[in-house]
Amino acid sequence: MTEPANLIVLRYERVTYHGVGGIEVHGKRQGGDLSNVDPTRTHLNEFPIGHAGLREIVDAHIVQMQMDNADRKRASLKRRRRRTELEELDNALEVAGDDPHALAEVMGWPWDQKNVHPFTEGILSVSHEWFLNQDGQIDVTKVDTFREFALGYLAEEFGDEVLYARLDLDEKTPHLSFLIAPEHENRKTKRRELSHRQHRLFGMEEVQSLFDDEEPDPALTRKSYELLQDRVADYAQARGLDLVRGERRAAQERVQRQAGEEVTKRKNISPSRGREIAAIEAAEATKDREQAAMEKAAAERDALAASNLREEISQALDEAQASRVAAERELRKAKEERAALAAREETLRIGTQAIITEELTYAPPTAERAEGLTWGRNKPKTAERRAWLSEKIKPARDWLVGFARSIFGFQQQRDAALADQEARAQAIIEAESRQGRKPAQTMLDLVNEAGAAPGKELPIPNAWALPREMTADQIDKHLAAMTNTSICDAYAPTRDARDLTEHSDMQARYTAGLHHLLKEAERRGLNVELREHHPAKATDPKRARLHADSPPMAIHVVRYDRTLQRS
Repeated sequence: MTEPANLIVLRYERVTYHGVGGIEVHGKRQGGDLSNVDPTRTHLNEFPIGHAGLREIVDAHIVQMQMDNADRKRASLKRRRRRTELEELDNALEVAGDDPHALAEVMGWPWDQKNVHPFTEGILSVSHEWFLNQDGQIDVTKVDTFREFALGYLAEEFGDEVLYARLDLDEKTPHLSFLIAPEHENRKTKRRELSHRQHRLFGMEEVQSLFDDEEPDPALTRKSYELLQDRVADYAQARGLDLVRGERRAAQERVQRQAGEEVTKRKNISPSRGREIAAIEAAEATKDREQAAMEKAAAERDALAASNLREEISQALDEAQASRVAAERELRKAKEERAALAAREETLRIGTQAIITEELTYAPPTAERAEGLTWGRNKPKTAERRAWLSEKIKPARDWLVGFARSIFGFQQQRDAALADQEARAQAIIEAESRQGRKPAQTMLDLVNEAGAAPGKELPIPNAWALPREMTADQIDKHLAAMTNTSICDAYAPTRDARDLTEHSDMQARYTAGLHHLLKEAERRGLNVELREHHPAKATDPKRARLHADSPPMAIHVVRYDRTLQRS
């Protein structure tokens, strides 16, 4: 089994202005619960930042903030030429002196009135085992390493906002207690203020998503204390220390909530509560040597159980991460397959329509090249249309070649049959002529019209045959210009034209025109069958408001039979 990881312990607790005195008294070992303190080692305690007089430090910092705010107010009054108010301010400041309470009567406290906890107390330590040498005693070198790590972290994270730091070496595990003045500048008044919520670190949040391709979920928000645990662990790892952050309870609880499991919320242990718990444990551990040995064995068992629990949690998180990665992989695969199917469907639709309308035709194999597709007798006129069509048919080109081959074969059979029929008719005409008889007009028509160019088809009134060269933007502009009435008027003729041109090249164009008319009617909420406009049913509200005309209803004529019958 792997050795249990050495954990970083970082706790924060907000403190009132009056609560600062309790921290000072405990730091001087003059009050509070001192049962877990070894008085013979108290002289080893250090104050790397500040000194034992914490109240004096805090008052001096508050006075400095009040004076800075006064200077800013004085500059504002000078700029606005408020001489009377400026003189009153200077006189009041001179009377107040360096007393923070007197200055509060003039400038107020440098924090919001609702903020009763302007300061933040913190405790930073690591696992007890990390400090021990091979003999099970506190290693002085490890203490020096911890001091450098802890002070470096505070300097990088909070800078001058750390007013006080005390390294306690007279308790079981060395730890650093510190006090922070979380400061920010009021956006409106430009005053220096202490605010936990507005602070750049204590006020930060991070909204996460369960999967990378999902939208961030507010239920997965990580608060500042959790983020600070990550930051101190990153700081330790960047300096090569074998230390990791503590148990990720908050992250585990979020995973459980997303999985629908019931979560039992556990509260963080505050620094003061941690000291109480440590005092109780120390008092119980001082009964006698045998009891201490038993407690040590129990502690080792607990540490082993904790290590097993951490390993199980880590394994569960790894499994969850693996499941997440697998789910993301499957989702991407499904999206790619769906996109490929959509592309192939579009390719088949465009390619078959182009072959049927003879924009493309089958090119039989030759000695120089294999079979393929080539431009037909209705080859697109513009280079843009030809380039677009060539690009669109690529995904299913092989299938389209086979489809064109089948169409080509049917055309060859049809042409052969027509040629045979023409030859027979020609033979009959020649035989009739030799006998001195006039051939039947049907035979003459068959021979005379064979091979002739097909006649021009008459257009169907009001039917819309989609031009081959029209682009998607041009189609959209054309439909937008049509009124609701004109769409309804064009629907029925276009539908009938599609049905009547079953064996004509025009059918594909009428089909495409009918498709776009119905699509535009759906966007507007227009019922072309009943000739009714319902904007509320429109799939595109903007398109529904484009034209406000309502198609005229068909006239319903009621006929009465007035024939008289004699009886």
